[in-house]
Amino acid sequence: MATAEKRKRSEEPSIWDHFIKNPLYGSKPTCRKCRQVVSYGHSTSKAKSCGNGPLWIHLKQCRPSSSTTQPTLQQTFTHSIPLQKDCTKAQAITRAIGTMVAVDLRPYSIIENEALESF
Repeated sequence: MATAEKRKRSEEPSIWDHFIKNPLYGSKPTCRKCRQVVSYGHSTSKAKSCGNGPLWIHLKQCRPSSSTTQPTLQQTFTHSIPLQKDCTKAQAITRAIGTMVAVDLRPYSIIENEALESF
């Protein structure tokens, strides 16, 4: 292969500039723009073959997520709705805090810390 041809290929954008190989989803990469997990390739009983075509197609149709920045803690708590004490989720949180105190051998006074008092 000629040097000019090698240089041209190396200057072309790689599909992996736009996707993250996410170990949580096996062979399914995550789009860097919209954070969607994209399936590509297929497996057969004899061999696995993966093509990048579906990734390029996704990239052409991709719409970046509207929220590219993470909200601050203040913004998150401003929009939160307090849980009722008898709801299942509140009971699960209380149970998890109790388990943390018991398993980690934390003092019971940890639940009286300033951060937890605001709830």
